[in-house]
Amino acid sequence: MSKGAKALKMEMTEEGILITGDNLEELTVIGNNSEEKVELNINTEQNKVLIKANNAKNKLVAYIDSDNDGTYETAIGESTESDTKETNAKTDDENKSTKADGNNVLDKTNEKTN
Repeated sequence: MSKGAKALKMEMTEEGILITGDNLEELTVIGNNSEEKVELNINTEQNKVLIKANNAKNKLVAYIDSDNDGTYETAIGESTESDTKETNAKTDDENKSTKADGNNVLDKTNEKTN
């Protein structure tokens, strides 16, 4: 979710999940699987960010293409772990709204990097 974005698009790529938008300042990406929930806070003036899973640390990492060569090489943020017990206690309505905000990003990114 981004405070000022009017249009956000998420696309699965071979490298991870590419998020494109008109405003990626103060963007929060939430990823979860059956065991944990992580939050990745992004604040960039770029209009594209690539989200990858760092399986060694079990975190999500945001990258930008700082030299415009098509390769997302510059890390700009790393996820933090949220309270797992709270995640598992959510109601069905809360889970439905979370899915619209990019739920299961961690699982889907892990599928692409494994």
